[in-house]
Amino acid sequence: MKVNGSKSKSITFCKTREETSLNYEFSGVVIPQEQCCKYLGVYLNSKLAWGEHVDNVTGKAWKALHFIMRILRKASPKSREIAYLTLVRPLMEYGTTCWDPYRIYQINSLERIEYWAAKFVKDKREDGNDTIKELKWETLENIPRKTRITSLYRAHLGQKAWVDITARLEKPTYYGRNDHDFKIKCRKQKTDVDTMDMELEDEDVDVENMGRQIVGGRRIKCIRFGDDMALLAEVETILKDMLLELNDSCEQYGMKINANKTKTMVIGRKIKKENGGKLHNAELHALYCSPDIIRNIKSRRLRWAGHVACMGESRNAYRVLVGRPEGKRPLGRPRRRWEDNIKMDLREVGYDDRDWINLAQDRDRWRPYVRAAM
Repeated sequence: MKVNGSKSKSITFCKTREETSLNYEFSGVVIPQEQCCKYLGVYLNSKLAWGEHVDNVTGKAWKALHFIMRILRKASPKSREIAYLTLVRPLMEYGTTCWDPYRIYQINSLERIEYWAAKFVKDKREDGNDTIKELKWETLENIPRKTRITSLYRAHLGQKAWVDITARLEKPTYYGRNDHDFKIKCRKQKTDVDTMDMELEDEDVDVENMGRQIVGGRRIKCIRFGDDMALLAEVETILKDMLLELNDSCEQYGMKINANKTKTMVIGRKIKKENGGKLHNAELHALYCSPDIIRNIKSRRLRWAGHVACMGESRNAYRVLVGRPEGKRPLGRPRRRWEDNIKMDLREVGYDDRDWINLAQDRDRWRPYVRAAM
C-alpha cells in the first residue's frame, strides 16, 4: 500500500492570530495546509472552533427533516416521531463526545431543528418547547454531557478503546469526606504554550548562552508562558530600559510584545515634579503615553458617524440622522444635536465644510479625520 500525498492535508491547532506556515513534503508532493479538515465525520478547525461542523450538521439535519415532512405528511404522530429519532436525531448526536458547541447562536441553530420537529410530530401550531416537554425528548444540551461522562467512566475502567486516556488519569492526592472511589485528579493546563525548536548546524555555537535573558543574575532558559509578565522599576528610565531589553530578547526567539495588551501603572499616592510641584493630567498622559478618554470618544463618534452616513435610506439610523421632526420646538435655546457634535469635532481637526455626509462617502478621505481626532 502507498500513502497518497495529494489527498493528505496538514493543519496546525493554535489560538494565535499569526498563521504558522507548514512546508511538509511526502514522496515529492507538497502537503497543502488547511484551516479546517474533516476527520471521521467531524470538522476540525485550527482554532478549535465548531462553526464549520455545526453548519455541516445543521445542513444535513434540515435536509433529512424536510424529507420526512414531505413523505410523512399524512402519517400518524408515532410514525413521525420514530422517523425523526431514527433519521434526524443521530445526525446531531454523532461525535458529541469530542465536540460540543459553546456559542449561543450555534446552540440555537441545533435546537431550532428539534423545535420544528416537535411541532411537526404533534402537528401543532403552539410553542415547540412545550411540545418537546410533552414528548419527553432528551434535550440536546444534556446528551453531550452524558456521553462525556460515559466515555470517562469507560476510560476509568480501562476498556480497550480507551487505554490511551486511561494512562493519563491520575489518582487524586486527597479524598474528602463526600468523595467517591472514582475520583480523579484535576488536570490544569494553559493553552498559550509556546514551544521553540532550534536546529543548529554549527557545532561551535554556544547553546547554553545563546539568546537568553539575564534577570537578577540568572539566565532564563525557556520562556514557555509569554503572558502574565510584569516589570517593576522605581524610575521611568529604568523601566524603559528593561522593556527594550525584554523586547530584544523576545525577538531572538521570534516572539513579539503585543502593545495593545500592555498596560502601565503608577503605584503611589502622589507624583511630583523635580521642583516639587504636582503633575497635571496632560503631563501624565504625555509621560505614560496613555490615550485621552475625551479624544478617544470623539474619534469613535466620528467613526460611527461615517458608518451611519454610508447607510442607505432604508436603515433607521440614517433616517434619524438626516430626518427633520415636524411641529414647533419649545422656547429657549435649541439643544445641541448629535450632528452638531460631529461638526464641532471635524472643526477641531481642520474641516470647516458643513456637508460632511458627502465627505464620509469616501472612506479614504474620511479615515484621516477619524485618526486625527484621536
